[in-house]
Amino acid sequence: MDNVERLLTYTNPPHSVRQQIADEIKALRAELATERKRQSAMRTLITSLESTISLYRDWQAKADEAVRTLDSEREANATLTAEIAQLRELIEQFCKSLTARVKVENEIANILAGQLPMPDAAKLKEWAVRLGVPEETREQFRKAAEGKSHG
Repeated sequence: MDNVERLLTYTNPPHSVRQQIADEIKALRAELATERKRQSAMRTLITSLESTISLYRDWQAKADEAVRTLDSEREANATLTAEIAQLRELIEQFCKSLTARVKVENEIANILAGQLPMPDAAKLKEWAVRLGVPEETREQFRKAAEGKSHG
């Protein structure tokens, strides 16, 4: 039986028992105050740690978003680089085509000015090849030229 229970059983406890009970109550109150302080400190620590964890989670979310954005930008750059390469190839083809056209146009201008003779079938075929005339069209010209030479 502890001191509190003994106190309850006494109707008129002796002085020494009352003193023991009073000392026990003081000790328990001191222990309770210490425990409350410890719990308060723990609550403060837990709140602080939760705030820190929340902050770190926010930073992690921002870092994850930055990584996703960077990956997306890398993909976009790769796509743009491929498109630029295709466009450069097209520009090069157009430049070659324009250069060929200018040469043929200069020859035609010289023919019209009387500085060069009228072109024969071989020359016309050369111009067609140089200008990039489709194979089917060149074949039609060839057949037409053969038909005129036979007729």
